[in-house]
Amino acid sequence: MIWSGEPVAQARPVRVPEGVFVLDDHELVRTGLQGLLRSAGIDVAGSSGSAREAARRIPALMPALAVLDDQLPDGTGAEVCRAVLAVDPRIRCVIITDEHDEGALIGAVMSGAWGCLSKQDDGIETVRLVRRVLGGADRLQPIVPGHAA
Repeated sequence: MIWSGEPVAQARPVRVPEGVFVLDDHELVRTGLQGLLRSAGIDVAGSSGSAREAARRIPALMPALAVLDDQLPDGTGAEVCRAVLAVDPRIRCVIITDEHDEGALIGAVMSGAWGCLSKQDDGIETVRLVRRVLGGADRLQPIVPGHAA
């Protein structure tokens, strides 16, 4: 090989978007959602019960999707979503809330999230909606039960 005098390009890490990160301050909800996703063949990249920890770990782990509880003792899912997207806008975020609420959907989308899930949904609906986001569903399509296309 003959060196042309041009600088050698540095190899940049290749991002392979895999898995879902789960943020919820209730351990039972967090482990239940992780189990549901795993049983559906969806990789879980990590989890946390703290907004601050999640805002740090999600960009480092580079999951394809982060499912973020809307209300946490140390912050909100919307705040974590904005922090994650400021570091890596390729990571998709979905806010998970206790209720079917148009206000929660609007708040989720305003934070840059792809949509909103409800803790009241059954497992089949939750997996279907997670798969839609992982499959590239358009952010402008409502990702909320009862409103999904």
